Amino acid sequence: MKVTKKELRRIIREERNRLLTEQDHTIERFTTTEYDGYKYGEPVEAASQILMAAEQFADVVAEALPLAGDALSPGMRATIIPTIMELLAQRGVRVK
Repeated sequence: MKVTKKELRRIIREERNRLLTEQDHTIERFTTTEYDGYKYGEPVEAASQILMAAEQFADVVAEALPLAGDALSPGMRATIIPTIMELLAQRGVRVK
């Protein structure tokens, strides 16, 4: 069976998308024992601290959004991620 270039590109694209969707994109993947003996830093400790801070942040947002009222709450929700990204950028942390 012959596969055309177009079909091959489609197959590769589908396979790539499948692999990307199967990946764990959460910080929790760094808290596993897989990184216990890692010799270039302490990813388990870093991930644990980041996860704890993220959980605290989520709690604050969940409690504070209702205070904004029904009219402003959607607009505030839309600004949360851009605000976090800007704060990280100000501290020299690049994120996509």
